[in-house]
Amino acid sequence: MLYRLISAIAISLAVSAHAAVIDFNGVPVTGTTSPIVTVGAPYLEDGFKLSTRGCVSFNCAGGTIYAITPANGLWSGSAAVYSGVGDPRYGSAFWFEKADGGLFDLISVDAAAVANAPNARAFNIYGYGDNGKSVSMSWTLDTSLNTLETLTLSPAFTGLRSVLMSAMYAQVDNINVTYTGEVRNPVPEPAALLLALAGVGCAIATRRRH
Repeated sequence: MLYRLISAIAISLAVSAHAAVIDFNGVPVTGTTSPIVTVGAPYLEDGFKLSTRGCVSFNCAGGTIYAITPANGLWSGSAAVYSGVGDPRYGSAFWFEKADGGLFDLISVDAAAVANAPNARAFNIYGYGDNGKSVSMSWTLDTSLNTLETLTLSPAFTGLRSVLMSAMYAQVDNINVTYTGEVRNPVPEPAALLLALAGVGCAIATRRRH
């Protein structure tokens, strides 16, 4: 009985919130004289997947993910990505989701325009959750072009399955997310374990008094 109680507490403590920042630092942008490099798609990092969408209403997959290098005048100081598609009339977007299809919360995204035109500086993010949930936010990026802005999402961007974000006229970096899941090695920290054992002791003492 005691073993079962401790095991149940340990498992409950193992389910916790996790944070990840998709920073694209694994993309090899240094050591090249090319202003851009092609990134393998879909791009995978920290359990999240980034791919491209195009066509009318962004209902077509495909396109290419590019990363800006230090040889580019738009270099912002760290690896960042943007998207290209065959027909620029319909624009392009990034499709972002958890690789295992799980839920996540979108906290913030860093972005910078790559062209100084009103339509190029428009940046939109759409979040999609279960039961038809859909949320969106829009920004107009500044004219610095090589300085990333941090775009903070509203609390409505929680419990998402996927995110669609502008990608053709902006470079994207540092996608900041949180999610809930099970730790692979479900061993509680010492302080948490002591607290759990104290609770077990209280339960035993109470039972003996009865």
